[in-house]
Amino acid sequence: MQQGYVLSGRCVEVFFFCAHVCVRSVLSHKSAKVGNMTENSSKAPHSSVGRHPSHKADPLQESLRDPLVSHPRVSSVVTCAVLGVVFLVLSGLTWWLTARTVTGQEMDDIALQTFHHIAPRWVNTGAIVTLKFSLWASAVLCIIAAAIAFMRKRWEVIAQGVVFGLLCFVAVKLLKPFLPRPTLIHSVLNSHNSAPSGHTTAMMASCVILLMAVPSFWRAIVAVVGVILSSGVGLAVVEQMWHRPSDVLTAILLTAGLAALTLAFTRSSGMDPVGARKSSATVQIIGTVLITVGVCACGYALYLGQQVSSAVGTYAAWTMHPMTGSWVIGICGSLGVCFGVLCALRQVTASPLSAIGLVGAPPKPVQSYSA
Repeated sequence: MQQGYVLSGRCVEVFFFCAHVCVRSVLSHKSAKVGNMTENSSKAPHSSVGRHPSHKADPLQESLRDPLVSHPRVSSVVTCAVLGVVFLVLSGLTWWLTARTVTGQEMDDIALQTFHHIAPRWVNTGAIVTLKFSLWASAVLCIIAAAIAFMRKRWEVIAQGVVFGLLCFVAVKLLKPFLPRPTLIHSVLNSHNSAPSGHTTAMMASCVILLMAVPSFWRAIVAVVGVILSSGVGLAVVEQMWHRPSDVLTAILLTAGLAALTLAFTRSSGMDPVGARKSSATVQIIGTVLITVGVCACGYALYLGQQVSSAVGTYAAWTMHPMTGSWVIGICGSLGVCFGVLCALRQVTASPLSAIGLVGAPPKPVQSYSA
């Protein structure tokens, strides 16, 4: 009898052991299935509505998939392209008005003669020194820009700079022998075309390449330096009678147009690092000042030119200084506008603000989830 009780107890123990093993296997199978579903849901970027908050994807990873991380805004690209075409059209219009019309050639000739003769001796000496070292200075600026881009690991900036420099070089080499200049007046320079100015193009292009390479804080400063250096070279070639004033203005607008078109192709490593993107107060303030002052200077230069345009054919003495001042102010003003615009375009293409912000995705409001 006692042996029967013992045998029954052993059977009960075996039964409960088997039941325990079955329950554990079923629970482990369900937990593995839930884990696979969670892993798949974290990989698939679908809507979070109706899911538990613990199953939501990482907001930082969602922000990194923002196209603004590797591409500028479409509006910025379109703005670069439109302004690039506008600058190129203005460059061609400047050449046409000053090379294909009698009044334009006379304005060029008056300013060329007057600037050379009325300039003080120190200006003449400064122009000689400037032209002697301008090409070397342009090369040094390009080397500095390449070094900065290399240290910042901005590989596409280096590619952009090379392509932009080649475009400027080819444009100058092709346009000088190609553009016709009919002999409409007896000019102090030879009757052959000399537009655009190669020295002005080289200096301005090197400053633009440096503008592409530096971080956001330095862009406005480089823009101001570019205005000063390019103005010095542009006025020096006129003072030394190497180029007509219209050649300098044509080169400025041509270089600005090619630069704006180049900025339209900014991508990935040509942009600022994601964590370093922010609005720049220096670009906003100095860029606005350059554009505003430049537009006012260009307007005043056009006003002076229009006032004496009816008497330029007489070569009257009273037209000499206003016409020269008109060209000088116009060259400096156009450089202010071009560098101010290029500084702003570089900022919006290299540092578009996106959802990732400076340290990650912004917090989202708490949502209620159905059970």
